[in-house]
Amino acid sequence: MSKLGLLCLLVVAAAAQSSYDPRLSIHTIVREDVFAGFMANDNDRMARGEKTVDQLLLERPEAKAPLTAWKGSIAMKRAVDAYDAKRAAVFETEYRKAQAYYAEATKLDPNDGGVLAVVAASHSRGALVKVIFETALLNDEQKTAACDLSKDAGADFVKTSTGFSTHGATVADVELMRRAVGPAMGVKASGGVRSLDDLQAMVAAGANRIGTSAGVQIIMRRMETP
Repeated sequence: MSKLGLLCLLVVAAAAQSSYDPRLSIHTIVREDVFAGFMANDNDRMARGEKTVDQLLLERPEAKAPLTAWKGSIAMKRAVDAYDAKRAAVFETEYRKAQAYYAEATKLDPNDGGVLAVVAASHSRGALVKVIFETALLNDEQKTAACDLSKDAGADFVKTSTGFSTHGATVADVELMRRAVGPAMGVKASGGVRSLDDLQAMVAAGANRIGTSAGVQIIMRRMETP
């Protein structure tokens, strides 16, 4: 048998042992259900995507870091859904699970390209990408690294926090993030912005988008200010 024939047989054999085309990256495979399920708020599709992640963890152990990060994103989606439904116990469980997955993924590979994969998929469908940090749980070096990774991946915004942790946006964090990403990228301050003074401080620090549940009160206050 020729070397070419032997190579072809090996490729066919490898494909037969796997549920997925070995030429496809794990991000390409997973995002078909996880990302699409997230965009459509389709929990059944998200669940199908989670089964895909679990299968890939068995078949491609070398990709454990990005696959673990995908599991973190699935858990975070469930946490957000539970929060919106006021299911506090489920929220706490899923939020802590997401944190644990993200921490494990970072230890396994601090330079994983998962953000790049999500950005590519989002931009191909005309969607913007906002990378949300949990600044309350990060030191300044980690915040800067997260900004660098997000900027290099081509994300459109970085955001200070989910609003679920110990505190939200601070002026110092917004200033740091603006310095790290430069003038062209978006910076969103979210969490703890409850007054017009808070909003103005965040904008002065470099935020060009604000996340707040006090929007109506802030606008009313601004209308009253000469």
